[in-house]
Amino acid sequence: MRPGGRPIKRNQNLVVNCLNEKGTALVFYTGGAGRARRDALVEAGSHRHPHGEIRYHMELMALLGEAVMGQCAATERQVQEMLPIDELLQLLLHATVVLPLELRAHYLQILQEAYASCP
Repeated sequence: MRPGGRPIKRNQNLVVNCLNEKGTALVFYTGGAGRARRDALVEAGSHRHPHGEIRYHMELMALLGEAVMGQCAATERQVQEMLPIDELLQLLLHATVVLPLELRAHYLQILQEAYASCP
């Protein structure tokens, strides 16, 4: 989505639209039960397995973080609707285990790009 380091808005919108259309692709682990499931999977080491459930979640968060890079307001709004700030903060701050650094970085990138640096 960023050849030469510059985001391509059309591609960003296309990726987020496709994810939105395929709701089963959005694995966020929101709510108390979702966060407990995520924490249990992290504790079991699922993030180390290339096809693990948490690895998929980490890659999804990385993709969303890339999709909101730059000043693409339409994509930022879609990601904000998919993952409201209160849920994102809950995912980031209320873990019962130490989250992998990579996952925390993806959450922070989404927080920064989708919420903190909005036009």
